[in-house]
Amino acid sequence: PISDEYNMNVDVISGEIDISVLPEEMGVYAIYDSSGRLQYIGLSRQIQKSVENHAKSIGLPEVLDLISTVRCVEMPGESKELLKETWEGWIKEHMANGGEIPAGNLPENAPGADPRWRSRSAQAKPSLSLGGVGGIVTPAEALAAVRRAVEENPVILFMKGTPAMPQCGFSARTSGLLREI
Repeated sequence: PISDEYNMNVDVISGEIDISVLPEEMGVYAIYDSSGRLQYIGLSRQIQKSVENHAKSIGLPEVLDLISTVRCVEMPGESKELLKETWEGWIKEHMANGGEIPAGNLPENAPGADPRWRSRSAQAKPSLSLGGVGGIVTPAEALAAVRRAVEENPVILFMKGTPAMPQCGFSARTSGLLREI
């Protein structure tokens, strides 16, 4: 898909970033600062709303420097798989051109990570512990705990590590995607 680029302007009345030029559709977007450095790549059901949430999370006056240009591709009605594929392609393209993982896409505790890009992560549910205080001792207890977790949660990810500190690339990508949708 072909992407469009939008230069962000400041609303002279409010002094805030004007996101009205951005599409409201579902798609993938990349945010660049005033130096042209990539800060974040995301996927969203509503691009405009997501950028607005990033701006609120970052706050004035810093947002005016951190959200200077937004590149996005609208993908209305497309599958989550295609959105994810496009998002991964943008990250890979950036890295193939000598870039690093954007600060907003790094795991929360990684050096250089900027958690403000993931404002929703603060609202995320705490990690689920299947074993409780006493732990799981038998295979039957493990099976019962997994069954209970699947029945009680509409979406659940069994992963290596935690969302804050994933232990493999799949876990990092998947927990990052779950934060975005």
